[in-house]
Amino acid sequence: MNLEDLYRLLRTSHVQAQGIVDTIDEPLLVLDESAVVIEANRAFFVTFLAERDDTIGVPLDRLGNGQWNIPDLKRLISEVIPRSAAVIDYEVSHDFPAIGLRTFLITARRLSKPDNNSTHLVIVFTDVTERRAKERESSLLNSELRHRLVNLLGVVQAIANQIETKDRSAEDYKATFLARFQSLAKAQSIMAAGSSSIDLAGLVPQVLSSLKDEQLVFLGGPPFSVPYNQVVPVAMILSELATNSFKYGALAQRRGTVEVSWRISSDSSNRPCLCFVWRERCPEPIASPTRTGTGTLIIAEMTKFSLHGEAELNFQQDGLRATLLIPLAMPLEAG
Repeated sequence: MNLEDLYRLLRTSHVQAQGIVDTIDEPLLVLDESAVVIEANRAFFVTFLAERDDTIGVPLDRLGNGQWNIPDLKRLISEVIPRSAAVIDYEVSHDFPAIGLRTFLITARRLSKPDNNSTHLVIVFTDVTERRAKERESSLLNSELRHRLVNLLGVVQAIANQIETKDRSAEDYKATFLARFQSLAKAQSIMAAGSSSIDLAGLVPQVLSSLKDEQLVFLGGPPFSVPYNQVVPVAMILSELATNSFKYGALAQRRGTVEVSWRISSDSSNRPCLCFVWRERCPEPIASPTRTGTGTLIIAEMTKFSLHGEAELNFQQDGLRATLLIPLAMPLEAG
């Protein structure tokens, strides 16, 4: 039986048999003109953990020690319904002592019996708590996706703007841009795992997978987790360090190596921080750069603005020593 059948039966007869209202799957109440409960179905008792003897003959606002004294529901019964034959899907949220916070769509209809002009009110409660939770989650995910897309496009734009164009051919610009874009894409693929953070000891080898085993001396350090929104800058910095080394540093030499390590330390403001060290070992002496290149600029700016830290790049004859000081309270968390 559907609601229309129930409405018809209640209008045309005096039958209020429990068997009729129990055919409705949603919780249902029948109230008299004084908002006293004269009938309820099994779904109502099961959903709200109520007893029949404590429900029938009791004013609605006194049910369950007053838990049904809901302002929105009282206004619906006293103000809205008297001016309308029916109310469809009126949303009400309430924290019930027995079942917790729930959200219901209330459908209510006034029924006037022609034999004695009495009026009854049939109220049906459709629980949409889970539906609303999924809608909120979906909305949050969509907002987060839009936010990340905007940030991602901003990073791509920054990459394009930071590459110098003076005395550079289109092919050279394209190659440089694509190399940095691939670093960004790799960071995004690492983030696609969906975890809220990524272990630093696992992130470093993934980003530096282009290095041969004999080129990377992975010293590691204490357990650290890189928060999701900081994976891109950390990965981009590592990629820039590797790219510069392949071009000008230890990785450009036959037996050159790179040592990667980190420890807990403090920065210039005496704040606890992660001290990340990139140390190149060059078999042959190298000359210090005469100007600040784009890669060096990216490393410094990402450390400062994305990780809220400090970057110190010390170019020595036997190789670069890059030290990144990243405040613990900001981008990185102890594992």
